[in-house]
Amino acid sequence: MGGQGYLSLSIFHYESLPNGEVMDKIDKWLTIDELAAYIKMSRTKLYGMAQRGEIPASKIGTQWRFDREEIDQWMKAHATGNVGADNKDKKQ
Repeated sequence: MGGQGYLSLSIFHYESLPNGEVMDKIDKWLTIDELAAYIKMSRTKLYGMAQRGEIPASKIGTQWRFDREEIDQWMKAHATGNVGADNKDKKQ
């Protein structure tokens, strides 16, 4: 078949409950590839931001990991929002 490849991301995993039922759970820790897909930014940009301490991240050996809850909070704190708001810094 064709030469088109697809990246498979696993952000869900399943845990067995004591009664035998299966529960899906969102992964707490994301890889840089999973984070790039999650917030739709390039790996290169995120890698640089992590190295400069601009985004919440943990480095384990040579691997970066990102706490999903911290990333969600970081995104909300850095949201520009306020469409049509007064731009005081903008020069006239």
